[in-house]
Amino acid sequence: RLGLRAWERRHVAPLAVRVFPRAVALRSLPRPAHAEASVGDHLSPALGEGIEPGDVRQFAPGDRIRHVNWRASLRLGQLYVTQRHRERSADVVLMLDTLAEVGAPPHTTLDLGVRAAASLATAYLARKDRVGLVTYGGVMSWVRPGSGAVQYERLADGLLRAEVVFTYVAKDLARVPPRVLSSRALVIAITPLLDPRFARAVLDLAARGFDLAVLVVSPVAVTRALVDGARLETLA
Repeated sequence: RLGLRAWERRHVAPLAVRVFPRAVALRSLPRPAHAEASVGDHLSPALGEGIEPGDVRQFAPGDRIRHVNWRASLRLGQLYVTQRHRERSADVVLMLDTLAEVGAPPHTTLDLGVRAAASLATAYLARKDRVGLVTYGGVMSWVRPGSGAVQYERLADGLLRAEVVFTYVAKDLARVPPRVLSSRALVIAITPLLDPRFARAVLDLAARGFDLAVLVVSPVAVTRALVDGARLETLA
């Protein structure tokens, strides 16, 4: 009566949803051997502004009064100051093995490795470190080290694209740019140790003097979940 018209229609628009890996809290982290110039949570051998005490020396012109160690000064009869270790950040590169996997989704060794990498990235980024990613497999890709919440999204996107692509060719880590795989970075290799090519790549990094840690994802539990529990299969 008022000249209005009702019209209904159903429209379905497909959307891509990204589900990031679940990160778990870690009790401890591998400590990098080398620190960078930016401020972070790792103690540096260099002395300067910081929290952790490093050394005690005699007072010199230019020293601040708040650095005076009064206990040592009263005992020795002269002014002494406490020098402290600087807190610095570090570069951490997560190297994920995508050469082989066992198990059934979503509980394969690669799935567990991705979750481990996400947990490590979350922990190191929370400590103001710069974190990068190298996926080593049939298709090798990398994410440059960075820090902050945006960097976690870059790392998570790289982890979501990680998959096992069959190949006979062993990738050369020399192809990775030095700004990604810095000689001062802590490299954490995440692997189930199923393919000897990845072990050779890790040994090559160790021979080149990299600060290296290997996190082994056990294939036992995910493989055992696929069998029916027969005595012979359990023994195998």
